Amino acid sequence: MGNEQRTGSTFLIWAAFTLMMIFGSMDNFIIVGIVAVAATVSTIAIWDSVGKETTRVREVSEKTKRNARERLSRLLEQMDDEEMAELDVLLSQRGTPVGYDERRGT
Repeated sequence: MGNEQRTGSTFLIWAAFTLMMIFGSMDNFIIVGIVAVAATVSTIAIWDSVGKETTRVREVSEKTKRNARERLSRLLEQMDDEEMAELDVLLSQRGTPVGYDERRGT
């Protein structure tokens, strides 16, 4: 559910609540309280998922970054001194295009 839909739903809930208060019977305060609580709970339910979605996206992003760092660390640990020197040269030339054959050393 997008923010526009959430905003529209929230508006409808509170518009209905307002109309009930204007045109309804104000004699029973318990019913008024129940309707007010229901409108509040509905609004919270609509907007609570925004925080959950944001948290989930952040967690997935952090996990992806962490996995990439771990893979890179493992790769660097497996490289010998000659491969590290080649990598250093390639990284120092990063501003200039390096062809595929040059990267492979052929």
